[in-house]
Amino acid sequence: AGIFILMGWNNTVRGNIVSQSEMGIMVGPAMNSNISLNDISESNVGVLVIDSYNTMVYRNNVSHNELGVCTGVTSADKILQNNFIGNNRSAISIQGFLSKIKSLKINLDLPIRRNVWKGNYWDGPRSSPYMIPGVFLKFSFQVDWHPAQEPYDIPGMR
Repeated sequence: AGIFILMGWNNTVRGNIVSQSEMGIMVGPAMNSNISLNDISESNVGVLVIDSYNTMVYRNNVSHNELGVCTGVTSADKILQNNFIGNNRSAISIQGFLSKIKSLKINLDLPIRRNVWKGNYWDGPRSSPYMIPGVFLKFSFQVDWHPAQEPYDIPGMR
């Protein structure tokens, strides 16, 4: 991985340029992480958040990756105002291990909450919600109900 956080609380990954790696930024298991203002490109997976709680993925340029963002076995994550441009697949959410998510509640006394995808730019202006494919038990998806109409100008990004 370009940046790899294994187990931690209150992590901040901010203002990095990561390219040409297997995993651009990988976080998990972790709690209360913030991944923001990064430029992640030309990797197999741009951002991977796994076994995590309350992770914020905010205002990143995620471009020209095989897979832009992947979340797995997470709760209370927020994926907000990112630019997804030129990825082979922009995002996926795999929440199939319900027992592991429940362990957050049992072992850490944390409430199980849905992940929020909002205001992301998906390769072009969209007049309808953007569906993020995924797995929850068998098949499901999450939705960015209010996708951005134009890419965000993220300072310091190329």
